[in-house]
Amino acid sequence: AVAALVRGARAASAAAVAVAEGLRSSSQARPTLKTVRVRRLRAMDESSSPGKGTIFACIALALACVAPAAAAILGESDAVAVSEIVQDRLKATDINVHIVAEKPYAIAFWSAGGNYAAGEALTKKGKDGWTIVKVTSGKFTASALQALGIAESTAKALVADLKVAER
Repeated sequence: AVAALVRGARAASAAAVAVAEGLRSSSQARPTLKTVRVRRLRAMDESSSPGKGTIFACIALALACVAPAAAAILGESDAVAVSEIVQDRLKATDINVHIVAEKPYAIAFWSAGGNYAAGEALTKKGKDGWTIVKVTSGKFTASALQALGIAESTAKALVADLKVAER
C-alpha cells in the first residue's frame, strides 16, 4: 500500500513537471497562477517524498509487528500432536493441556489431575515431528531453557508467553 502511494505521488509529480515545462516553453513572459501552483506542487513533492530509508523503516516496522504474532501461533495439527505426546508420556487421557510456542519449540502446561501432578513439558518439532525434550513439575525459566540449548531470545519469549497464558 505504501509503495502504491509513493508510485501515485511520483506519477502526479511527473505530470505536474511536464505541465510546468510546457507552460515555461510557451511565449508567456511572466508566470501564471497555474505555473506557480505547479512549482509549489513540485517543491512539496520533492520535500515530502519518502526516501528508501523511510520505505524500508515502514516495511521493517510492519514485519516487527506481525512476526511475534505469527511466531507464537501453533497450527491445529501441531497443537494436537503436542497434546498427544504429553498425554502419552503422562499416561493420562483426561489431561487439559495448554500450549505456548516459539517455533520450533512449544511448552505444554497443565494443572494437577487425578493421576498426575501439574507441570510443563518442553517439546521441539524436528523432521520426524514433535518430541519431548524435558518434563518438569516446576516452571521453566529462561536460564533453564538456555541450558537445554535454546537461544536466549527464544527462551525469554517462551517464558514471557507462559506468564501471559497462565493469567
